[in-house]
Amino acid sequence: MLNTILGTLSSGVAASTSSYESIATVNSTGSSVTLTFNSIPSGYASLQIRGLYSGDGGFLMTINGSSSAIYAQHLLKGDGSSASASGLGYGSGYFNFTQTPTGSTTTLHACIIDIHDYASTTKNKTIRMFDGYEDNSSGDVALYSGLFGSTNAITSITLDSNGTWRNNTQFALYGIKGA
Repeated sequence: MLNTILGTLSSGVAASTSSYESIATVNSTGSSVTLTFNSIPSGYASLQIRGLYSGDGGFLMTINGSSSAIYAQHLLKGDGSSASASGLGYGSGYFNFTQTPTGSTTTLHACIIDIHDYASTTKNKTIRMFDGYEDNSSGDVALYSGLFGSTNAITSITLDSNGTWRNNTQFALYGIKGA
């Protein structure tokens, strides 16, 4: 399913498929609450997670199992007729990627999460997520940006549903090669 989703460059040109290497894929069994990528190798410039998911209203993401208050994020969201923005400074123990459809909890979302300099041990990590859904003419798109306030290399990423992931949920982790 996700193998057909290709990344794009800012110019709108399809990214070279040789720039991305599949690391792992996690799928929901329909009773899953937590999906985890473990033992993430350090040989890439960046990571990208591509997801198709449905559930009870978005998900929470933790890094390296840390629930310390070292996560900060911003959100810009629009639905075609209005826009909103919000921000959360340090104080949260996770990234909160909550996009709650106004319709069915089985509405399928598509998301792309970029994690830059994930293997660095001298920098805090920046996270960017683009998410959207359409549910019978009501839907929205959202752009999240976040900061993981730790210089530890990222070796695991956990995605926790705000309820239960549905059977059609799948996330794929890719390594992006450096120049």
